[in-house]
Amino acid sequence: MSQYSIKNFWQDVILPIRALPKSLDESSLKWQQVPSFDFDKPERFYSCEIASGTGHWYRDDRGQLYYATRFALSDFNEMKLSRQIWRPSYMKADTPLPLSQRMGYDGNEYSLLIDQSHLSSASIFSENASIPLETDFDKAIAHINMLIEESPLDHLSLASQLAHCDGEDDPRVIGKLHLLRNRYNQWTTLFVAGTCSRSFCTLSNNDFYMNQIQKPHVSRLYLLYYCYFIRYGEVPSNQMMPQLLANLWRSTEANTHQYNPALFESHTILN
Repeated sequence: MSQYSIKNFWQDVILPIRALPKSLDESSLKWQQVPSFDFDKPERFYSCEIASGTGHWYRDDRGQLYYATRFALSDFNEMKLSRQIWRPSYMKADTPLPLSQRMGYDGNEYSLLIDQSHLSSASIFSENASIPLETDFDKAIAHINMLIEESPLDHLSLASQLAHCDGEDDPRVIGKLHLLRNRYNQWTTLFVAGTCSRSFCTLSNNDFYMNQIQKPHVSRLYLLYYCYFIRYGEVPSNQMMPQLLANLWRSTEANTHQYNPALFESHTILN
């Protein structure tokens, strides 16, 4: 992989949870509607900032609750571990799992939770824990963002690694990349879909866009679109960019052919 200079690197993650932590006084929570102009109709999402300032809870229009947070990143292994919900059997017991720690558990409860006799038991979690809903996927849904000095088009292998949330030692499985390209003057921004990974990335050399638009608003908004798409098969917006993203995301699912290949770019990756 050719050299590049990282100027900003972060990850937004979200995952459905079973319920809010039992220690909360839910009557004191201040839910706010996510601005309706971002969606095709009002009340698609409500949000509530977590008191500690580490993230937000969301509730969608079908009543599903979510935990969402952001991590500043320094390397690819940190990127990989920051979306890990459960500790897989091959992982060392002392490997930190930043997401599960923020959610109030240490990631070792997976073997108990998948046992159906424990699904309704709170005894394995603290009262402050946000308990993940799903047990068949051990990672949160992720949107990885990186601002670099160079043109992203010169770093498609990097884009693939980000889109799939691959660590330093992960093998490269996917040899083709599907992306949308945004060009503004001399700057380029790529929106790249991960294949069957529940992750995607934005890679750009546009300082203003990434720091003033993407980071404060668009990164989390696109993650909400993606989360809704994964759960319900649709993006809750009729605007052009969300619809283009939905088509892009469908193109990298294993069991669907319902997409338009004319609406994104396809690149072969040379590892």
